[in-house]
Amino acid sequence: MKRDYLNVSSRVKRLTRDIYAQPPDAGHSAWALNAVEWIASTIYVEKKPGKYEGKVLDVGCGHAFMCPVFEALGLEWTGVTIGEDFRQAQANMEIWNKSISSVQESDMTFLPFEDERFDLIFARHVLEHSPFPVITLMEWRRVVKDDGYLCLVAPAPHWWTSRGRNHYSI
Repeated sequence: MKRDYLNVSSRVKRLTRDIYAQPPDAGHSAWALNAVEWIASTIYVEKKPGKYEGKVLDVGCGHAFMCPVFEALGLEWTGVTIGEDFRQAQANMEIWNKSISSVQESDMTFLPFEDERFDLIFARHVLEHSPFPVITLMEWRRVVKDDGYLCLVAPAPHWWTSRGRNHYSI
């Protein structure tokens, strides 16, 4: 198959039409909360609960439901998402009396943040939606501090690639 590198923008436009909202569900919520328990028991094990500090970037934050969870730990939360989820995340931020600027509409591969801004990147069921996962990981590395962490939750191989929508990789 011949690749047409001159029309990359048309390919990207097609990919952006392949975005769908992911409303909260019990399974994804449980995985996310288990991941936060793991973070608290490993990365922050020597600190008292509620006394953590630092900045967390929630990539693919959906409706921003993890914002109160991370803030309860004492972490400054920022989320990025796109499409319908972004509008719902902003609405939730207003309901929770949080700054709507804490959630931004951004693609996960081209983040609008300066280098080494975050102590932790939390990415739950999002990397598999990237058509360019290596480039996406390079971007996450750019915005996390040198001594920072990535908590990545991804589906089991061969499961979602055959059953889920727009699961391109990994």
